[in-house]
Amino acid sequence: MEAHPGVVFRPGPAGRRPGLVGGPDIWEVARLFQDRKRLTHDVVDQIADELNLSVRQIEAALGYYAEFKDEIDHWIDRIDAQAERAESAFHRRQSLLQA
Repeated sequence: MEAHPGVVFRPGPAGRRPGLVGGPDIWEVARLFQDRKRLTHDVVDQIADELNLSVRQIEAALGYYAEFKDEIDHWIDRIDAQAERAESAFHRRQSLLQA
């Protein structure tokens, strides 16, 4: 993708999603951006260390996220909702097993 070098698109059951070449999906990195109050060069360095990625990869994710923030935030919301449903189902099954 010319406008966002280092970003590729991956097919999947939930649809086509952007990711880093040789790295995670953009939403996975963006979640870490959301967790920080302020993004600074030091924070970008920390995220790169946490994910074992290069600063260049984190900057590519940041650039994509800046342009398509609503789309990526929607991915994160969908994934969070799916995780909540799975956790609720797990707890319901566990309560039946303990009876």
